[in-house]
Amino acid sequence: MSFSRVLCLLVLLSFYANGGSEYELLEFAPVVGANNDESVYLTDNDPEVLIDATSRITRSIYFLGSSSLVTHVVRFSCGVSRRSKPLTEVNLCCSSSSQGSNCHRLHGKSKVKTIDCNKMSFRYDLDEFSGANFSFQFKPNESSSFPYNEQIYCEVQASEATIQSNIVEFRDATFYATQLNVAMSNEVEKVQPSNISPHDFPLKFSCGDYAEKIRHWPSWMAAVWQRYLSPFEWVYCEVGSSKTPVGCAKAGEPLGLGNSVTSMDGTLFLFTDAVLAKHPNIAFVCRNRNSASGPLRVYAGDYIQQATPVIIKGLTLDPNASPKHTGGFEAISPQKASYQFVEGTELLDFSLFAFYRVPQSPESPIKFGWFKDGVALSDQEATATSFRLPKKVKRSFAGIYELRVMEGSNQRLTFTFNVSVVGPPTFRDINCIDDLFYALEGTSKRFDCLLNAREGEGVEFRVGINGFEAASAEGLRRILSSSLQLQNQPIAKLDIIFKPFARPSESTMGVAVEVANLTPGQNFRLSVKAINAYGQSLISGSLWVVRKCSSLLKLDFVCCVWLQVLTLT
Repeated sequence: MSFSRVLCLLVLLSFYANGGSEYELLEFAPVVGANNDESVYLTDNDPEVLIDATSRITRSIYFLGSSSLVTHVVRFSCGVSRRSKPLTEVNLCCSSSSQGSNCHRLHGKSKVKTIDCNKMSFRYDLDEFSGANFSFQFKPNESSSFPYNEQIYCEVQASEATIQSNIVEFRDATFYATQLNVAMSNEVEKVQPSNISPHDFPLKFSCGDYAEKIRHWPSWMAAVWQRYLSPFEWVYCEVGSSKTPVGCAKAGEPLGLGNSVTSMDGTLFLFTDAVLAKHPNIAFVCRNRNSASGPLRVYAGDYIQQATPVIIKGLTLDPNASPKHTGGFEAISPQKASYQFVEGTELLDFSLFAFYRVPQSPESPIKFGWFKDGVALSDQEATATSFRLPKKVKRSFAGIYELRVMEGSNQRLTFTFNVSVVGPPTFRDINCIDDLFYALEGTSKRFDCLLNAREGEGVEFRVGINGFEAASAEGLRRILSSSLQLQNQPIAKLDIIFKPFARPSESTMGVAVEVANLTPGQNFRLSVKAINAYGQSLISGSLWVVRKCSSLLKLDFVCCVWLQVLTLT
């Protein structure tokens, strides 16, 4: 290899080692040990989390603790690789469903301080050369008149660009659990007749009047309530000698797997007679899961009413008893229900349930079938009363589910469940914009960024250059040309166009971004956001313009050609 080519290679290596520019690349830095999950669940056993700003999509952090000994702690690193010059600005931005974004500037404040983001207080420490770290903490058992439901993101600005993290959303499930005000009660409900016919199943028992409050909860509560927070637990106790509600709750035994289901509002559906067949003269107790001696409601055959009621008779299975329900097909659970889940949420044994009674002597064989959007389901998870949803929430299982109960060819009962899945839009290829890419002066560069299928509804695209962003190319060009910060800089005259496009055959849409007639000095940070009502996805990268060979000094022709080839590949 000739000396000139060796020299050229050394220059090229130097070019790439320095990023091809006099600038330092402004990128969020990953943090060792940071949690990268899309959904984070903070519980009594796992109350703390560290996250960084590198995520490409909106993330959710659920507050699920209940112990007075626990403090939830969220640490958020908004850091970049250490720079040779100070950053010009670091911001923490926050918003909620009822308010717009509000950004808090850290520069000019003391090195360690707090920021109030609406109703949440964040402590931070700032390093002007590498960014900031934020932390938030609270005790779940502390009474509050509002939930810690908040969306935050951070911004870091240097002389050449501004970068922004994706949204982190806080979801305070503990607040809604506390607002139920579940309290101990000695209330006893008398069930008549106390001798239960096998034909009366399934049986239905209420734990209290909680349905109205639960109806107004955020949709995401359905995915975490039963798994983490529900206080409702049903047990039975043998009456024998007289017992008080508290004594019955303390002595309570589990109903056993497969015998019953408890709904979100604590309603018990006992759909087999297995417990009563083995244990005559028993009472059913709804008690607080966190306090075995805390009855909420008791069902028994008879009791003595006094300051503390005394249960004197339980319920007994009697094959010779006359059925209380002698009608035909009867629905005992709601025949219409709606559920909304957030994509990426993990479910634990979440099923669609339908409970009903059928005639003792049907005219034709009774059959059942589950359908989704009119198509029969043959899933092994389907039973005559339930259909279990997959553990991981995906867009694909949204739809209209139906349980059809048939007598011969006649449809007698229909239970309909509208299951919707929402979430921020996500890009099919997060590398549709490279972290760092080059273009020769005078050339153009185009990027096509597609969303995943069926995620285009209600989406707005916003394209940004060095932190200035707009929903239209005209708006962005106007912002760049009129900015005092960019006055007399080549980037102010950037020729950029972008527009959304649809691909009906793939049930998707995307955005095409093109920059044309690039000139030296038009190095920029490009960002593309896809935003809907449930969050956003953000992808970004840096483009640097390489001068043509005629503008390069001290490089021979071969070296120049090599440089052009490398920058275009």
